[in-house]
Amino acid sequence: MARLSVTPLEIALLRFDLAAAYGRPPDLAAAVELPVLAYHVALPRRSVLVDAPAYVEADTPEPYRLPGYAAPPPLLAQLRERGIEPDEITDVIVTHAHFDHLGSLERAVATGSVPAFPHARHYLGHGDWDPAAFAAMGRQDLLTVERAGLLELVDGDVDLGDGLRIVAAPGESPGHQLARARHEDDVVYLAGDLYHHALEFDDPELDVAWVDVDAMHTSKRALLERAERERARVFFSHIRGAHRAVRDGSGLHWERRA
Repeated sequence: MARLSVTPLEIALLRFDLAAAYGRPPDLAAAVELPVLAYHVALPRRSVLVDAPAYVEADTPEPYRLPGYAAPPPLLAQLRERGIEPDEITDVIVTHAHFDHLGSLERAVATGSVPAFPHARHYLGHGDWDPAAFAAMGRQDLLTVERAGLLELVDGDVDLGDGLRIVAAPGESPGHQLARARHEDDVVYLAGDLYHHALEFDDPELDVAWVDVDAMHTSKRALLERAERERARVFFSHIRGAHRAVRDGSGLHWERRA
């Protein structure tokens, strides 16, 4: 079986206060380091980037900053280190428009800013299109992409062809979406912030405080069922490694793949 190449790109670590995020008494660790991941997926006729984060300390909300933190090389540099040229990217899927998923969609030139992936179609859930919010968070790269005519606002599920599909998964935000890639019998989901921490794997009722709980639970259940049925590998924006959905006597749960 042909296996899709999935390349994780770790862009930053954030401070994540578990007790505050989950709205529970501080019986959890006060804070953990949360990775910020983008992914590249190589399909036979597509070169796909899922999310394009950047780490800029001044634009990172103070509660998420790690004191004395030095970020790894930026996204474009990491792509090039792996032999992936920005001009070759055909599709950029933004799972949602939160600050830690944006920032690397543009690059600076003498006359201002231009799209970092000039030959790619960029896809954002329509429910997340909010230019005023982008400006407030210091992430205006989506506007650069939109002005260049490279942005498509997505409603619902969309088949992009060549084994690439967008799957609506609201909850984290109104327009939150997943990327699904398939080649022959290998299926991969890039699931964004459908889960934020492995604690949520163990407790299906555990959600961060800012989500739409009903929508989130519906989206989580749908992904579990899809992933188990399709024997898919699943990757998340803030949890390292590939996971699979496993069915046992108590139902479905996530298990890390070797």
